[in-house]
Amino acid sequence: MAVVNRVKSGLGIKLSISTTAYSGTKDAAGYGAATYANITLEGFNAPGESYATLEWADLFTGNTTYIKGKKAYPTIDVTIADIPTDTARTAFDLGLADLTGEMAFKAEMTTDGTTSGTIRYFTALVMSKQFGDVNLDGVRTITYTLQVSSPVVTVAAT
Repeated sequence: MAVVNRVKSGLGIKLSISTTAYSGTKDAAGYGAATYANITLEGFNAPGESYATLEWADLFTGNTTYIKGKKAYPTIDVTIADIPTDTARTAFDLGLADLTGEMAFKAEMTTDGTTSGTIRYFTALVMSKQFGDVNLDGVRTITYTLQVSSPVVTVAAT
């Protein structure tokens, strides 16, 4: 039987944030022991891999050469509903106020929106908070910008 590749929906993806600054080990056991708050999530761009781009401009020829540099962790934006009493919002604000504290994140990826799937853990610094546009036909939102500060640890579905 042929394997069918399918586009996957974001339905059912759950992102959680640690309720305190994270000080555990950056492995599945350490991340798994943390306490998380579910985020009322509109969207986020999941962290992947990226590398710094180095440029070399030759003054004689005018040509620019690009070189792949060091591995760099990405910056990601997380947009949540603006609910003042939400535990996740409190955790984001705690991370924003703490200049050195990393927060742990747990992204639970589903295969069909209902079954459990792969879990991806990472740490990040909460770098900024931006309130979304407010209008009569929309939900008030907050977008937090995160600087990922560790490799992503992936735990396969069980």
